[in-house]
Amino acid sequence: MLSNEEEMQYLATNLRLAMQDRKWNQTDLERASGVPQYTISRILRCACDPSISAVSRLAKALCVKLDNLLAAPPKKKMRSAS
Repeated sequence: MLSNEEEMQYLATNLRLAMQDRKWNQTDLERASGVPQYTISRILRCACDPSISAVSRLAKALCVKLDNLLAAPPKKKMRSAS
């Protein structure tokens, strides 16, 4: 079972990746989701435990499934030494 800290880290990482995919900053996400930039910043820093409503609005704005924001993030691929 995951700890709350691990879950918050998963959310922060997945949120950051989804924002990068869309080339959005926190202000862009605020405008699209209606979630205040202050809250987005706190989520990205794992400094709050957001409501399911806020996470749902973020997922919808980013066009990703809610499950994807809460799941373990993809593992980074290791580069081969050349």
